[in-house]
Amino acid sequence: MTPAPLRPWLAALAVATACTGGDDFSYTGISAQVMPMTFEDVIPHARVTFGGSLERDTVLDTGSPLTIVNTPYYPGLTDGKHEDDIAVMGIVVPRYTYAAWNFADGVSGIVGGDILRHFDFTIDYKGGRGLLSDPFDVAQLPADVSTAAAVEVPFDLSGHGRVRLPGVCDGDCGSIDVPATRILMQARFEGQADPIYVVVDTGATELSMDPQLISALGDVLGRPRLDGYKVGTVYGPKDAFETRVWRLTLLGNNPGVDPTVSVDDVPGS
Repeated sequence: MTPAPLRPWLAALAVATACTGGDDFSYTGISAQVMPMTFEDVIPHARVTFGGSLERDTVLDTGSPLTIVNTPYYPGLTDGKHEDDIAVMGIVVPRYTYAAWNFADGVSGIVGGDILRHFDFTIDYKGGRGLLSDPFDVAQLPADVSTAAAVEVPFDLSGHGRVRLPGVCDGDCGSIDVPATRILMQARFEGQADPIYVVVDTGATELSMDPQLISALGDVLGRPRLDGYKVGTVYGPKDAFETRVWRLTLLGNNPGVDPTVSVDDVPGS
């Protein structure tokens, strides 16, 4: 289940600091450079270079635990594990390990949460731009951005482990250690008495809910339903239906103590 961004024009989503998290992460360049971005179904894209390749339009996805290149877009690149300099949003991550295989149509690659977790990832949807800050300072934001006051809602990071890479290789395509990148927060849907955990993911297009949750919420206020809807998942396209939630409140992980933020009339499936 993936909530929509917290604010309509600007959202600082992935909060961390470079060289933290137990790994030896480093980069060159100047952080907090305002860079152009595009959005397809609200998913952020930026121009990214892997090694000496040409810049290509690449998804920036906090929900992906690793950085991936789609091999059809990089002739000569083999499936498996690679190490190259990665240039993204004004910074260069030297000799970074990423994965490659033929994983999707229409996507050249993904810069995942393994890199993005080291920065405050700020997205200006209305202005078509964003920045990776280390550390974040409100003075770094473009002066012409108009948004509501920021609300800092704590979250937990979960995940991590070793994953075996797919692809067509001679023998083993290799394995990669992935860090904790799942952004977990508690949320209350509409009039629920008890909050549940949700995942915040910049690579998701909208709120996604388990059918049992939708059933538990009931047909409040004549909840709309549009059948014949397809959603893309890691298991391929799945049948779904489109609906709306009249209020979604993010609570952090200490309900009653942490600040909250609510979004009304949220589309989801």
